[in-house]
Amino acid sequence: MLLISLLFSVLYGFCNGDQSFKVDLDGRQFLLDGKPFRYMSGEIHYFRIHPDQWEDRLKRVRALGFNAIQYYIPWNYHQPDSEDTAIFSGSRNFTRFSEIAMKLGMYTLLRTGPYICAEWENGGLPWWLLNKSPNIILRSSDPRYIVPLQKWFDKLLPIVQPMMRKNGGPVLMIQVENEYGSYLTCDSTYLGWIRDALWRGLGNDTQLYTTDPPEDITCGVVDGVYATVDFGPSKDLENAFKVQMQYTGGKGPYVNSEFYPGWFSLWGDKKRPNLPTLQETLDYVVKMYQMGASFSVYMIHGGTNFGFWNGAEYNGALITSYDYFAPITEAGDITSTYLGIRGYLKSLPDWPTPPLDIPKNNTKMAYGKIGVKRVSSLLELATTCRSAPFPLSFEQLQHGFGFVAYKTTLPKCGGKLEAKLVSDRGDVFVDGNYIDTYKFLYNDVELPTANCQAGSVLTILVENQGRINFETGIYPKGLLWNVSLDDTDLPGPWDNCPIQMDEAFHATIQKLAENIVVRDDPNDPALHGIFTGQFTVDTVADTFIDASTWGKGVLFVNGQNMGRYWSEGPQETLYVPAPILQKGVNTLTLVELDSKHYGCSSGCNIESVGDAKWNWE
Repeated sequence: MLLISLLFSVLYGFCNGDQSFKVDLDGRQFLLDGKPFRYMSGEIHYFRIHPDQWEDRLKRVRALGFNAIQYYIPWNYHQPDSEDTAIFSGSRNFTRFSEIAMKLGMYTLLRTGPYICAEWENGGLPWWLLNKSPNIILRSSDPRYIVPLQKWFDKLLPIVQPMMRKNGGPVLMIQVENEYGSYLTCDSTYLGWIRDALWRGLGNDTQLYTTDPPEDITCGVVDGVYATVDFGPSKDLENAFKVQMQYTGGKGPYVNSEFYPGWFSLWGDKKRPNLPTLQETLDYVVKMYQMGASFSVYMIHGGTNFGFWNGAEYNGALITSYDYFAPITEAGDITSTYLGIRGYLKSLPDWPTPPLDIPKNNTKMAYGKIGVKRVSSLLELATTCRSAPFPLSFEQLQHGFGFVAYKTTLPKCGGKLEAKLVSDRGDVFVDGNYIDTYKFLYNDVELPTANCQAGSVLTILVENQGRINFETGIYPKGLLWNVSLDDTDLPGPWDNCPIQMDEAFHATIQKLAENIVVRDDPNDPALHGIFTGQFTVDTVADTFIDASTWGKGVLFVNGQNMGRYWSEGPQETLYVPAPILQKGVNTLTLVELDSKHYGCSSGCNIESVGDAKWNWE
C-alpha cells in the first residue's frame, strides 16, 4: 500500500504541502490542501464504459470545465459470483479510471455503497446475499448482511486507501450508503456501522458525506458525516438547500450531489421521459453557481448496461442503453445540453478550470446487413441440470443471471397449466414445441391435446430480466413455486438447468455453425433459437446493431454480451464500441426468444448501422 501511495504522489505531483480535503463548517466551504475549493462534477460510471474508451469519455467531461467526477463502486460487479473472490482488473479497475481523470485535471468523489441504486442490477448488492437466509434484511444491521459486507470492505478499502487525497491520490471524499433516507428500514445503527467501517479502513480524518432527496433526508443522515441533497430542475432549489442546512447545523457548503438533466427508460416505454428544457437546466446550473454550491450532474455520460447488468423498477426492466439523455451520449457524442453548460462555464472569469477544446465525435460505421443462420436453441444447450422434487430458484442453483430451463414430465395433456410465481418471464414448451409465455408473477396457459401425450416433456425457459434496483429487497428469480395442471401440482421431479453463456457456450455455437448444412425454413413463425453469422470489418469504429426486425433476445459480438434487445422498444439499436471489434472477420450471435420475430422474413439477417435508433410515440 505504501508503494501505491507514493506512486500517486509522484504521478500527481502532490509531494509537497498539506494534502487534505475537508468541510469547513464555519467558513461554509470545502478546503482542499487548506485552501477554499468547490467542485463542478459529472457522474460517470467506469462499469458502463469499455475500458479502452475511459480516457475518451473523461476528456469530454474535462472539456466542459469540470474539475471532478463522481462514481459508484457496485459491490456485485466486483464479486459477481461469491464472497470468496473479488475482481479489480480490466473493466473493474476503478483505480485506473480515477488515475486517468486526475491526469486530465479532475478529482474523484467516490461512492462506495454498498447499495448504489443507479438503475443497476439489484442496486449493486450481490444476488448471492439472498442465499444467506430467506429472512435476511438487506441494508440493515442484520448480522447476516453485515458479515459479508465487512468481508467486502476488507477487500475494497485497502485499494481505496492509497487513492485518498491525504495520500497523494485523487479521491476527495467518500459517500456513506446511498439515498438511505428513501429506504424502508431507517436503521441508524447500520449507517453508523458503515461510517465507522470506512473510518477504520481509511482513517478517521477521511471526509464522508451522505446523499438524499430533500423530502427523504431524515433517515439518511448520520452523526459526523456531511449531509448533501440531490434534486433536478423540477424541485425548488432554494428550499432544497434550506433542507440540507437543517441537517448540517446551518453550516458548511451547499451541495447537490445528483443534479438531473436527464432520466432513464424502461422496456415498453412509449413516450420520452418528461425532461427539463435546456434553458431550465442552465437556469439551475447558473443559480447553483451563484449560490456558491458544489454539484454533480447525474449523468454527465450514461454509457451502456452491457451483459445482464441492467436493473429493474417495479413496473419494468431497464433498457440496455443507459444514455440517460445525458449531455454526452451513450456513444460519446456532444449534445446541446453539453454545449450550453460549457458555454456558461466558459463565460466565468473566476472559474479556475476553464473549458478545454471539445474532442470531435468518434467515427461510427455502418457495416451493413449481416447474414445469420439458426444453429441451435437454448433448450438444446440446457444439458447440465440438477434434479429436485420442485423447481429451484436461480439463487439456489448458484446461477445469478440469464436463463434457467425447468423440465419435468406431464401426467396428461390438455387443461390449465398454472404457474403461481414466475420471475421474470417463462416460455412454455411441450416436447420442444413452443406453447405460450408466462409473464411476470402469476400466469396460466392452456395445454394442447394435439402433439402431446402423457409422458411428454414440459420445459419452462425462465429469463431473469434484472433485479429491482430501487428499495432493494428479497426478490429471487426463477420458477418460484410448483406448477399445477388443472389445480393439481405436477408430481416432479424437476430438472433445473442453468444455462452458462460463457466461452464454452460460444465455442459450442461456432462448432455447430461450421457443421450446419441446411438452414431452417426462414418463414417458420415458430422459429426461435440461437442464430450466428460473421461480418468483415476493414475500418474499426463504433457501430450500432439494429435489432428492430427481431423479437426479444440477447446480442453477442465476438463473444461479448452487448445486452438485451426487445421489439417492445423504445430502444431499437444496441451500441457496439469499437474496441469490441477487430479488423477482419467478426462474429455476431443472437439468442432469440420471441417466436413472433420478423428478422427472417427475407432471409435471416441483422443490420449494422451508423446511428442509434429509437421508437417513441
